[in-house]
Amino acid sequence: MNKKTLVLVATLCALSAVTFSSELTLNQAKSIALGSSYTSQININNSEVLNTQRIDLIRAVLPNASLNSLYSPQNSRTTLSGNSISNQLSIVQPIFSSSIFMGVQGALNAKDISFDSLNQNQKTLVMSVESQYVKVLQDFNEVGVLKDQIKVNQENLKRSLALLQMNMIVKSDLLDIQYQVAQAQTILLTAQNTYDSDMLNLKNTLNIPSSEYITLVPLPKVTDDITKRNLDQDVANAENTSNVKYLNDNYAYQSSVDMGEGLSNILPTIALTGTYATGGTNWPNAFNGSWGWSYGVSLSMPIFDWGQNISAYQMAKKNVNSLKMTTQQNIDNYMLSIRTEYNTVVQYQNMEVALKVQYESAKENYAAQKERYEAGLITSIDFMTAENNMYSSQILLKNNELNLYYNYDLYMSMIQG
Repeated sequence: MNKKTLVLVATLCALSAVTFSSELTLNQAKSIALGSSYTSQININNSEVLNTQRIDLIRAVLPNASLNSLYSPQNSRTTLSGNSISNQLSIVQPIFSSSIFMGVQGALNAKDISFDSLNQNQKTLVMSVESQYVKVLQDFNEVGVLKDQIKVNQENLKRSLALLQMNMIVKSDLLDIQYQVAQAQTILLTAQNTYDSDMLNLKNTLNIPSSEYITLVPLPKVTDDITKRNLDQDVANAENTSNVKYLNDNYAYQSSVDMGEGLSNILPTIALTGTYATGGTNWPNAFNGSWGWSYGVSLSMPIFDWGQNISAYQMAKKNVNSLKMTTQQNIDNYMLSIRTEYNTVVQYQNMEVALKVQYESAKENYAAQKERYEAGLITSIDFMTAENNMYSSQILLKNNELNLYYNYDLYMSMIQG
């Protein structure tokens, strides 16, 4: 059993009481999701269902009791007097049954499946919340950059009007600037709508009223260099300790249990029985008859069923082999996804270096082109191209920083089980 992920379950009650003001941090968002979101409650309920099924399997090994009463009319009279009534209290204690043995094994394994399933589902929920959180921040950054661009464009429009009056530019240059302002405003509206939609989606995931105003706290930059980690060692550790491995192994074992239950249909069942009963008596003496105990050992097993039970066992055996191969394939795919995620983080780290250089270069080029434009040395097209390059590179840099944060967190969650 992977113990590292126990924290997710152990802190659910504490996390459910998280409160926040208008500002929401990523950790608060994760805590709210684990504590009160619909998805989290569904995950917990599903785990409780599995646990209940486990308890029911254990109950199968305990003795069971039943009471049977039989009324047999002996004449056509409408009164009860003279009619036969018998009562029987039976207690049965299973002694040997493959189905019960496998049921207990399945019950113990079901507990592990319940635990691992809950942890895996809660981990998936946490990373889903982080993905939504990052997306909202990216939208927010884009809206902010576009607002800055519009503000600068409006200032440039004023300067262009002054330059036009001094005959330093032609009217077409002014029209280009006006078009640039209008286009940026249109893009801003689209970006604002995207931000509002993604924010509502995050609130819905966290079960926060849509009318409640919140702002997201920016995330810190990733300072760790993932290339300094030993990828092969991370993969090896994850293969031995990851929650996915335990969950897949448990499902594979459960298939073996199911196969054993199929085998039980062709094996004998032995039980100790005890019966406390009366013989048939008439109504006035229905419960005053001769009561007595009888004991015995029952043996039952199928003799002939046209091969149905054997066929069912053979099919279960083949299903076990298929599931074992599927399980190994799932684990191999998970290990591959770790390597893929590692490469994704490396890519974002490398892109960060290049995008920083690109943004600084775009800023310097914009400042130079602005001076040339105001001096009448270049056209408005050249000037606006430099401006767009600067703001576009700024958005790319900010988005890359957030993508790096999310994917680095995702990689760490995958290798930590």
